Amino acid sequence: MDRLKQHFLLLIVTINSALLFAQNSNTTSIEKNIKISTSETVYIQTNNDALITGETLYYQLYCLNPINFKPSDVSKIAHVKLISIDNKVIVEQKLTLKNGAGNGDIFIPSNLNSGVYKLVGYTNWSLNKNDFKYYTKDITIVNPFQVETKDLIAKSIATTKNLENNSNSTTSNGTLVADKKNYSSRELVNFKVNSSNQLSNGNYSVSIKKVDAFVSNKSDNPVAFSKINSASEISSSNKSIMILPELRGEIISGEIKSKNSQNSVNSVSIGLSIPGENFFFKVVKTNSSGKFYFTIDQDYSNPNIIVQVVSPYRNEYEIAVNGSTPIEVNALANNFSVNETMISAIKERAIATQIENAYFNSKKDSVLAESNTKPFYKPLEKDYILDAYNRFPTLLETIIEVLKEVYYEKNNNQYTLGVRDYDETIEVSEPTLVLVDGIMIQDANELIDLKMDTIYKVSIIQGGYYYGSNIFNGMISFISKNHDYELKAKGNFIATSTQINSNQDKDYYKPDYSKEENKRIPDYRHQLLWLPQYDVSKPISFYTSDVKGTFEVKIEGFTTEGLPVYLTDTFNVN
Repeated sequence: MDRLKQHFLLLIVTINSALLFAQNSNTTSIEKNIKISTSETVYIQTNNDALITGETLYYQLYCLNPINFKPSDVSKIAHVKLISIDNKVIVEQKLTLKNGAGNGDIFIPSNLNSGVYKLVGYTNWSLNKNDFKYYTKDITIVNPFQVETKDLIAKSIATTKNLENNSNSTTSNGTLVADKKNYSSRELVNFKVNSSNQLSNGNYSVSIKKVDAFVSNKSDNPVAFSKINSASEISSSNKSIMILPELRGEIISGEIKSKNSQNSVNSVSIGLSIPGENFFFKVVKTNSSGKFYFTIDQDYSNPNIIVQVVSPYRNEYEIAVNGSTPIEVNALANNFSVNETMISAIKERAIATQIENAYFNSKKDSVLAESNTKPFYKPLEKDYILDAYNRFPTLLETIIEVLKEVYYEKNNNQYTLGVRDYDETIEVSEPTLVLVDGIMIQDANELIDLKMDTIYKVSIIQGGYYYGSNIFNGMISFISKNHDYELKAKGNFIATSTQINSNQDKDYYKPDYSKEENKRIPDYRHQLLWLPQYDVSKPISFYTSDVKGTFEVKIEGFTTEGLPVYLTDTFNVN
C-alpha cells in the first residue's frame, strides 16, 4: 500500500510539473485557440430583399465560426429583428439552431410605411466580440396602397438586375441541372445538383422566384460574405458584463431585491413556469447579487411565463425578469427610391399578392407537429385519471375519496396540502410541490374552490422529492382539461413576462397539380418555392404558377467544412 501511495504521489507531481511547463510556454497559444474556437458570427440569407406589403420574407440564418465558417456549436438560439428607420423593432423572432442553422419567415403587414428597413441577426454570445457589429441586411419595402408612396418615385435613378453580375461569386464545386429551359403554366419542374462530395453535408436553402425590376441596390451571398473576415475574438475586456452563451437553449434571467435589508438575496429559490399542455417548470437559486438564470431546453408554445420567489418569506422580495437584449444599429439612412422601371413590377406583384392572400386558407403552410414533451416528473408519478373514478365537485372531497396519498390541514383558516410518505414515521419537513398546468401554487387556499370537473388528471409523487436545488415533501400536479389555469396569487414576489417564441418548423406551401382539387384555384405565385434545410442529394421538384416570365433558382449555404455555396440558374415560363 505504501509503494502504491508513493507511485500515486509521484504521478501527481509529474502531471503538475508538466502542466506548469505547458502553462509557462503555451498559455498565450492555448488562450488564443480557445477564443478562436468559441468565436461566432451570423449570416442571413433571404429569398428577397425588395418586397411589397402583403408578401412574406423568408430567411435562413447561419451561425458560423468566423475563422473557418464551419457551423458554430456554441449557441443554440439566434435572434432576428426587423428594424425601421426610427430604430423601432417591427418584428422580433427567435430561432432554435440545429447544426448551426435556423430558418423563419416574416409577413410584411399592410400598415408598414414604404422605406428601407434593417434585418438584424445575432446570438447573445456574439455580442461579446470586440467592436461587435450586428449582421444587417437592407430590406426595401413598398406599400403600394399608401398615398405617400408616389412621392418616392425618382425618375432619374435607374435600377436593373443583371444576373451575370453574380456569376463571379458562383461556386465551382456544383452545378444546377434542369430537365429543360422553357416551361408552361402549372408544369412540373425538376432540378438537381451535380456536385462533388464536398457538398454532401451542409446547411443549404433553395429560393425560386420571378426576376423583375423591383430589386434592392445591394445584394450579398455566402461567397461574398466569407471573403470578409469578421473574426474578432470573444473578449469581455471592453464590456462590464459578459453575456452568457445560450449553449443548451434559451436563457431567461432576472433579479430579486429584498424589501428588508436583513433578508439575503443569495441562494433564494426561484421557480419558473411556462404553463400549457407541454408545460415547463424549473427551480434555480439566485447568486450573491440576487440574479437568477434559467435555461429552457425544450420547445414551448405559450409565450406567457410566470416567475416567483419560492419561500415562506416570499412577500419580503421583489422580482423582475429581464427583457430582450437592446440593440443599437447605426446608419439607418432611408435611401429608398422607386424608379419607372420598378412601377410595373410593383403593380404586378401588388395584384398577385392580393389574389394569393384572398386564397390564403387554401394555401397555408403546414406547421410541423411539435414533439410531445413529457413532464419532468415522469416516470416516478402515480396518475389519477379522474374520469375513471366517481367525481366529486370539490378538491377536499376528492382528496378524501380518491387521492389516498394526499392530505390537507387547516390552521387559522390557512390550508396546506401534503403527500403521505411510504413510511408514515418519516416525513420531509419541506412543503409539498403543488402544480396546476405547470404553475407552482404556494398558497393552497387558492385551490380550495377549484372546480374539479375542469381537472383531467392528478399526478402524485410520494417521499422526499429533489428537483433542481430544492427538496420537497412529494409532489401533486393537477392537469386541467383545457390547460388554461390562471394563477390567482398576487404580489411583488411574482413576475409575469411575455417571451418571444422560437419559430416553428414549417413545410412551406407548394401546389400539386397532379391532384384535381388544386386545378381550379388561381395561382399568382411569384415565389414558386422556398425550401430551407435542403438536402443536395435530393432533386428539387415544384410546379410553375400562372405567372409568366424569367425565374431564378438560387441555392445558398455553407458546407460542414465551411465552404460557401452559391449556385444560380434561370428558366422561363411562357
